[in-house]
Amino acid sequence: MSAQPYCDQAQTTAGFPGDLNCQNAVCAQDGFCCTTSWDALCANIASTNPSCSNCLESAAGGGGGGGGGDCTYSICLYDTFGDGWNGGSATVTVNGIVVLSNITLATGAGPLCFNFAVPEGATIAVLYTAGSWAFENHYTVFSGAGGTGNIVFASPVGQQPLPNNSFASGCGGGGSDPGGDGCEISVCLYDTFGDGWDSATLTVQVGGVNVLTGITLPNGTGPQCFNFTVQPGQNITFLYSPGVWPTENYYQVFSGPSGTGTQIFSTNPGSAPPNTNNMPNECPEWNPDPGGGNPISTSSTMYSAEELITDVLLGDCVSASNVTYTGAAHAIGNFWNGCSFGMEEGILLTTGNVNIAPGPNNSGSAGVNNGTPGFPLLQDLAGALTYDAAVITFEFVASADQVTFTYVFGSEEYPEFVCTGFNDAFGFFVTGPGYAPNTNVALVPGTNDPVTINNVNNNGAACPPHYPQFYVDNTGGQCLQYDGFTTPLEAVINTVPCETYSITIAIADAGDGIYDSGVFLQAQSFSAGTEVDLTSATSGDTQDAYEGCDDGYFTFILSEPLDEPFTIEFEISGTATMGEDYTPIPSSITFQPGQDTIIIVIEALLDDIIEGPESVIITVLNSCDCEPQEAILWIIDNEPLEAEISPDQEICAGQSITLSANAWGSNSVPYHYQWSTGESGQSITVSPSSTTTYTMTVDDGCAGQVITLPVTVTVVDEFFEEVEDEICPGQNYTLPDGTVVSSAGTYVNLLSTSGGCDSTLTVILSEIPVIEVTEEDEFCEGETYVLPDGSETTTGGTFEHAFIAQSGCDSIVTTILTLLPILESEEEFTICEGETVTLPDGTETSDTGSYETVLQSVVTGCDSIVTTFVVVNPPLFEEEEVSICEGEFTSLPDGSEVNEAGIYDVTLQSVVTGCDSTITTTVIVNPLLFSEQEFTICEDEFVVLPDGSEVNQAGVY
Repeated sequence: MSAQPYCDQAQTTAGFPGDLNCQNAVCAQDGFCCTTSWDALCANIASTNPSCSNCLESAAGGGGGGGGGDCTYSICLYDTFGDGWNGGSATVTVNGIVVLSNITLATGAGPLCFNFAVPEGATIAVLYTAGSWAFENHYTVFSGAGGTGNIVFASPVGQQPLPNNSFASGCGGGGSDPGGDGCEISVCLYDTFGDGWDSATLTVQVGGVNVLTGITLPNGTGPQCFNFTVQPGQNITFLYSPGVWPTENYYQVFSGPSGTGTQIFSTNPGSAPPNTNNMPNECPEWNPDPGGGNPISTSSTMYSAEELITDVLLGDCVSASNVTYTGAAHAIGNFWNGCSFGMEEGILLTTGNVNIAPGPNNSGSAGVNNGTPGFPLLQDLAGALTYDAAVITFEFVASADQVTFTYVFGSEEYPEFVCTGFNDAFGFFVTGPGYAPNTNVALVPGTNDPVTINNVNNNGAACPPHYPQFYVDNTGGQCLQYDGFTTPLEAVINTVPCETYSITIAIADAGDGIYDSGVFLQAQSFSAGTEVDLTSATSGDTQDAYEGCDDGYFTFILSEPLDEPFTIEFEISGTATMGEDYTPIPSSITFQPGQDTIIIVIEALLDDIIEGPESVIITVLNSCDCEPQEAILWIIDNEPLEAEISPDQEICAGQSITLSANAWGSNSVPYHYQWSTGESGQSITVSPSSTTTYTMTVDDGCAGQVITLPVTVTVVDEFFEEVEDEICPGQNYTLPDGTVVSSAGTYVNLLSTSGGCDSTLTVILSEIPVIEVTEEDEFCEGETYVLPDGSETTTGGTFEHAFIAQSGCDSIVTTILTLLPILESEEEFTICEGETVTLPDGTETSDTGSYETVLQSVVTGCDSIVTTFVVVNPPLFEEEEVSICEGEFTSLPDGSEVNEAGIYDVTLQSVVTGCDSTITTTVIVNPLLFSEQEFTICEDEFVVLPDGSEVNQAGVY
């Protein structure tokens, strides 16, 4: 198990087990808590803490390295400077297939995490492409999604990641322990002075694969412990990178997690640890466990016979053709979930049905009689007639001198029919150069005895045990139905490289066709070696190595990790001289168990000699190809570094400007630009408040050439001016920028000075009010009035006149004239004769007439004309005559009454004129008159009396 984070009450960032802070572990999240066994969260010291009582066992492991099926892993990207990967990127492959392509950290320090799926036992490779400032980049691979779970792999912090880092995933167990979990051990770091490891780091490799990368003790005396898992037989290597005061550093290795178990290795306190330490692996070997695991899975229809050979059985460095199969269709197929019998997956040939092979072992006689014929070659091996043969034959060509494959033979004939006539057998019959036709290579290890029931067993009723060390009693087993089976055995075929061979793989019942037997062939085990892919690359952005700077790499990649050491030999040639143009390299490499990638560094030496491009050529002698594999790397001379910077600049206050630098030569790219502002990159944008001189330093990254250049930015202050002015209402005003306005206000104009900077001219306009005067006046009708502008009028009304005031603006004089009319009035006077009338001018008159008097009005001062009409009434004389009857009276005008005849004069005042009037009344007295009339009428007749009335009665009226 790799280094794992812990949960802590006071610290939310991921730490590592063994830290005393883990005493305070709390179970705040399902993904971060502690269990009774070591897991992804806390050290043993915390696993018994009461605060962990609510932890979930399912949280252990952080989601990585689980059982069957795919695992979800994640890779998280970081940048120590905090400005992203600057063009760098990473591509992740799983078993050689790209699952994440050219991922990057665009900006910031990270982490930025990407998830991907990993099948059980898969190999992960991270292919890194450097950008600028590559040493700032690093990444970590976790066994869970989103940066959770165990740390599976981490590139060193502060160092440029290698172009190719390959490692086993650990998903599903993996390693050389079929069905096992390996051993979990720990390495603990200490410091005698108590100030940590002072930038020193330790990398742990298991089988040549990094399982702990760049671990360190940040501070204190330690211990700080890191856990990892090893499989039986895997080599353990410790790679120490010293920092300051390495003599203070030491480490110890324990057989259990977090410094528990026994101490199995230690460096010397007080001495600097060796740069490389190899340690023995005491993890016990695997022993078959027939009672453990689940039944295998089988299928007779998933693959055709040809696909079983080409897609399942074949491994590296071998090709197959002309595949034929005879036998029952259900007698051949594939298996997987190989549980604990020694292999995980592969192909299966049986004498009955492949679907009988899965466990549990609950029958001593499982089988099916297919009724198909046997196979003559097997009859000789079994010593009996054979039945139900399953035979597959194919041709193959190997590019190496040996082909091997792994198999297990199992049978229901075990153990009761050992050394009887039911000696079910199988064989691998090879024909080709160096072999007699149909030579059986399925032999008991170290012998020429064929593998049959009678030759490999634990005991039998009729014979003693034969090679019991290769036999497994499956009584009660869960994985397989067969009552017994062999341990995994290896068949070996010595070949002439690139020649054609044929092989027949056959199995048959012997003696009868009832009980089933089967032979399991491990997937991809039919191999002539391991395919090696050789490539060349450099640490920089170019395809060439440059002296003193960009190193070159030759990368050897196996098609899959091996369980034992594997050596590749190669020739070194080219025009470059080893030891002079580049550091010495070996002529062979050895892959350790579990390791699939080895990188040889070609350090191009700076010799200050112009030699032209020189080549380094590596030719692999024992690769999978029938022709040697070759890769070439060119070493290029370095050149002097040169650079230029922007010329001195002048800007206005508040403006910004981009300063740029450009470097060339040196061939050591990318160039590193550093500015006095602390910024990096080829250009920066600045906005100084005052004149400032900046410096730019450029170096070529690794050749040691440095150039520093200055550039001065002069800041021109902004010009400000304020102007006040006046305008008349409605008047147009032209501002400094040419804009015409006609109203008061504050106007800000931004203008450019002769230096190109802004000048701010503020114009404050005020409006002079119009002077308005209103005059009211009167004049008399008939007169002439002189207006303010000198004109004359004889009529009333409102007159406006505009004048230019002292301010230069118009003034308005409004004259309201009232025309006073001549007043004319009339008066009438009636007087009696002899009386007088006083006229308006004071004169008197006694005559009838019309008199016109002109006066001046006291109110208006204008003339007024008064016309006086005088009427003189003369005395009135009137006569009247009144006749009365005798004895009557008459009234005179003065009201008196008389009854005598005569002339009466009465003087009265006239009601009309008010003057005296004399009325003479003549009274005449008439005597009384008498007359009679007589009328005779008939009854009912009427007579009209003198007064007009009518009567019809007799009488005197």
